[in-house]
Order: sequence, then C-alpha cells, then structure tokens
Amino acid sequence: MNVRNFFFKIIIFFLLLLSLGQISCTSGALSRRLLYSPRESVERLVSGNSIEKEIEFLALPVINSGEAVGVSIGILYPDGMMNFYGYGKTDNAENGIIPSGDTIFEVGSLSKLFVLSVYSSMLNDGIISENTTVRDILPENIKLKDDIASVTMKELANHTAGFPREIWSFEQLSCFIKYVFTGENLYSYMDKNWLYEFLQTVELPPREQRTYIYSNLGISLLAHLLEIKSGKPYYQLAEEIVFKPLGMKDTFYKITEVQRKRLARGHAGDQPKFMLRGTSLTDWDMGDFMYPTGACYSTTRDLLIFSMANLGITDTPLKKILLDMQKFRVSTSEEKFALGWSIDNCGIDDMTILYKHGMVSGYSAYIGFNPDTKIAVVTLYNSFNWNEKIAHNLLIRLSSYAIHSGSRKNNIANKIKDTSKVSGIE
Repeated sequence: MNVRNFFFKIIIFFLLLLSLGQISCTSGALSRRLLYSPRESVERLVSGNSIEKEIEFLALPVINSGEAVGVSIGILYPDGMMNFYGYGKTDNAENGIIPSGDTIFEVGSLSKLFVLSVYSSMLNDGIISENTTVRDILPENIKLKDDIASVTMKELANHTAGFPREIWSFEQLSCFIKYVFTGENLYSYMDKNWLYEFLQTVELPPREQRTYIYSNLGISLLAHLLEIKSGKPYYQLAEEIVFKPLGMKDTFYKITEVQRKRLARGHAGDQPKFMLRGTSLTDWDMGDFMYPTGACYSTTRDLLIFSMANLGITDTPLKKILLDMQKFRVSTSEEKFALGWSIDNCGIDDMTILYKHGMVSGYSAYIGFNPDTKIAVVTLYNSFNWNEKIAHNLLIRLSSYAIHSGSRKNNIANKIKDTSKVSGIE
C-alpha cells in the first residue's frame, strides 16, 4: 500500500471516529437543555394565563420550524392528575395524526432507568451486591483480564468502570458510515459473542484514574450480568420487576404488530448527518446485547406512571428502591448524578430537578420531576434532536409557579381546569 494513502486513511479514520463520539445515539449526556428564564411565564400563569398557552409558547416553534415532526407532552400534578398535549404529527406522511398520551415512541437512554431499577431491586433482594464482580457472574470459560474481572456492579451502574463511551474500531467505523447516510443501526454487530471477545482485549485505566464516563456498553454489560444471575432474559426481568408492578401497560422492548400501529414513526433531525431533516427512519431493535441500553418503547402516559412511583404519589413495591436511586452518587466538573438520573440544582427558587434525556435513531425523549413540588414532565419526540427546548423549561416553570402561588395542589389543580377540551389534548 502507498504510504501516503495509508496515512490519509488513518487520518480519515480518526476524524470519523471523533465525529462518532459526537453522535452516540442512545446517550443522554451529549444532549443540551436550552433554558430560558421562567419569570415571565410565571407572571403570566399568576395573572391567569393557561398552562396550555405556556406549553404552546415552547412547543409550537419547535414544530412550526420543522425541528421536530411531532411531540407528545405529559404533565403529572401532585394529586396524581395527568394531562396530555400533542403537537405536529406521528408521521410526515399524509396519514400522520396528532400524537396522544398513548402514542408509542422509542425512548433511547430512558431505557437505562429500567435497567438500574432492576439492578436496584436485585440489590434490595440480596441476589447481588454492589461489590459483585464481572468474574463472579460470567461463566468460567470466558477468559478475562484481571482489570475486567474485578469490575463491580456498582461501577457499571455509576458509569465509573472505565469502559469507553463508544467503541473505536474499524467495524464501528463501517457502521457509522452507513448510519450517517442511511440511519441504520450503529450497534447491529454487537452481540454477546462480540462482547466476550471484546472483554478479552479492552484496556481499562487503572482504578485510581477512573472517572465518570457515560457508557452504553457498560449498562448493557450490567443488564447481561443480571440476566445470567437471574436465569431470565433482561426484557422479562424488566417486565416482571418494573412494568407490570407499576401498571406500565405500554412499555416494552419487544414490539408487536398490534403495538406498531400506535408507533410514531421516527425521523431524521440533527442526525443522521447526511439525511434530510424529516426523512422517515426505521426504529432500532439493537440486537440481543445492546437493546437494554436504548431500545425500550413507551408512552407519555406510562412514563408519567413511572414518575408517579418515583415521587411516591402511589404506594408501589418499588417505592423504596426508586427513592434510593434519587440519591447523589457521582459528579463531574459540570454535572451531578444519582443512579440513572442527572441532578439539576438549577438556581431558581432553590429547586432541584431530576431528569433523564434519551435519543435513538429518529427519536428524542425526556423525563424529569421535582421531588419537592411533586410535578413531573415527560416529552417524547419522533425526531432526533440534541437540543431539548420544551420539557425542562416547562417543568421549571410549573414548579416555580407552584412555589410562588402558595398551595401547590389547589393552585395547580385550578389552573388545569381550562385545558381539558382543547384540540390535541386528552
């Protein structure tokens, strides 16, 4: 091979891999919350403006600009009441309809919250411990280097195991090139056989040098270890431990043809880079290993049910573990994290917001709640966009209004009475 051509290919390879690090399609950590001051919104709410009008201020520019094809927004109030708002369309095609609270979306890294709920439940039941290692669970015939063998469940759950954010390989490069032009699955080659080979070659930093690195691979490995320990596939664990006990009837990893009729079609947005914004995309199943980290399907209604359980509004078998997951675990110079949740001490009315972003081919998602005001917001988009402009702003505005208006339950309950019979709202 010509030396010049060889080095040219190497340079292109690393440039593309650098780009790959910027488009990790199931990660919430690269998303951006574009925040605006809530002051004027709170003043409008106090003076009598409806919550629906405030949502329109945030949602309509995103839809009308073509930034998103459709969006389903759900709000949970302290008394357990839910309101649902839909804008745009479930599909750019002529048969698209306004999304509802029961429209199904793929939710990307919101899936990780369910992996960590299963993990926390198995911890609580004594099936595993935080110090259970990879070597303790993987079969003895799987060869492991010492640093991989000693990785603990706690380190995987907290993203402090030292695993990379994404895999840098020629195989991943090939999938990346296909993705930016076609939207095809980036992780299609990562099955369990690939995992075992990878674990024999990956280099981890020394434990004392490991810091928080958001890792899709690490969470999928955690889910795989839970599978082996329980003797059940992960999707079954999620259904038995989380979805069924909480009454989340439309949350699942394996979509049926009947359920697909309610699926909002995914669309290109900020990614894939070389596809026209608004182009229809196929949802990903992500194979038998990577699916726990980002291939769950859900609805705004089900995610508000999950929020209700996290806020303790309903008494569920998961109440203890869900509350424990909200405790601070680890931080970087820029962010604080609980177990699965990002923590935003946003500097407004001393409020703290716990939230999670999710993105996967053609979809973006947000779930967040304020533990003090007992208000939660879920926003599901059928477009892939890094910038989240609606949900976090809405949650802060409603929380600030609840704080400034005195009696949180009564004032919020009175405010939503005029939003029940508006087109596009359930």
